[in-house]
Amino acid sequence: MCDDIIAQNTVNKDSVKNSKTDNLKSAEEYFEQANTLIKTRMFSLDSMTVSKAADDYLMAIKIKPEFWQARRNYARQMIYLKRYDIAIEQLNLALKIVKSEEYPDLNEMRGQAFYEKGLYEKAILDYEIAIKYLGNTDYVYLLKAKAEWKLGQTEKACEDFKTAINGYPDYEKEKEFIDCK
Repeated sequence: MCDDIIAQNTVNKDSVKNSKTDNLKSAEEYFEQANTLIKTRMFSLDSMTVSKAADDYLMAIKIKPEFWQARRNYARQMIYLKRYDIAIEQLNLALKIVKSEEYPDLNEMRGQAFYEKGLYEKAILDYEIAIKYLGNTDYVYLLKAKAEWKLGQTEKACEDFKTAINGYPDYEKEKEFIDCK
C-alpha cells in the first residue's frame, strides 16, 4: 500500500527512493526529521519543504505501518498539497489503529479533507465526532457551520456559527460566505 502512495506522491519521489537505501534510520528518526523540517520552516512553508517532510513521514510508515502519528502528519502534509484522497486514506488507517475518543483531532482533520473534496455530509459527521470528544470545540463548530451552509442547512449552520463565535468572537471574521441574521 505504501508503494502505491509513493507512486502517487509525484512531487518528490526521488528523495523517497534515496531514503530507502538508508537502512540505518528508524521510523522514529524519519518522523523526527520530518517534524524538525516542518518546525524550522513553519512560517515559510513551501511545497518542496512539505513534500520532503511527507517523504520522511512516508518512510516512517513504510518501516512501521502502525505508527499512527506518522500517518496523521503525512495526512497533514497531503492536505497542504491538496491531495485529499491520500490524506483521507491515511487518516482512515490511523483511525483503525487508535480510537476517535482518544484522538478526535484525526476526525477534525479528515473532516477538513472531506470538506475540501465537497463531501460535506462526511465532513459534518467527522466534525460531530470531534465536537463530542475535543475539549475546545469552537473552531470545529465554525468548520461544521461552513459545511452545513454549503448543504443549504442554513438554520443549523447559523446555530453552530453562533456557538463558535460565542466561544471565540474572532471567528466572526472567518465566516466567509455564512450570512446569519
